[in-house]
Amino acid sequence: MVSLGGGKNYAEAQFQLGIMYAFGHGLKQDDQAAVDWYQRAAAQAHARAQNELGLMHDRGRGVRRDDAEAVKWYRLAAEQGDATAQVNLGIKYDLGHGVRQSYREAVKWLRRRRRSRQRQRTQQPRRDVCRWTRRNSEPHRCPRALPCISDRRPISGKPSRQQP
Repeated sequence: MVSLGGGKNYAEAQFQLGIMYAFGHGLKQDDQAAVDWYQRAAAQAHARAQNELGLMHDRGRGVRRDDAEAVKWYRLAAEQGDATAQVNLGIKYDLGHGVRQSYREAVKWLRRRRRSRQRQRTQQPRRDVCRWTRRNSEPHRCPRALPCISDRRPISGKPSRQQP
């Protein structure tokens, strides 16, 4: 199925083909083919493909090793909110590979990564807590014996500061 969509400007299918070639999943491992498919998807602003293309340039797989080109692709993906690319870009700034070394820029990108990860966590529904909401301080016993989300304490059971 993935190969059918690879030639029709379907960025996700092109990205998946790149993954398959890069790691040899179902296809013969071929770094140059992986780079070609990543480039097709990255040209359509596919953030994960841009990050993977940066990794290929960073490691010299299928292309000449080029830190500046890796930084270019990491930045494109990081600006779209790709958490892995934000870490990779922060590391490049920290080490000064492909860019002028800047601890301020490194910290900026690593903090963005933390914020985007926190945002992702809050958007995903938690399945390990009871969804019953407390009204008028009614006592509640969850039938599934899960910690109640309306209790103002962490799941671990450690006491926390009371919120107003």
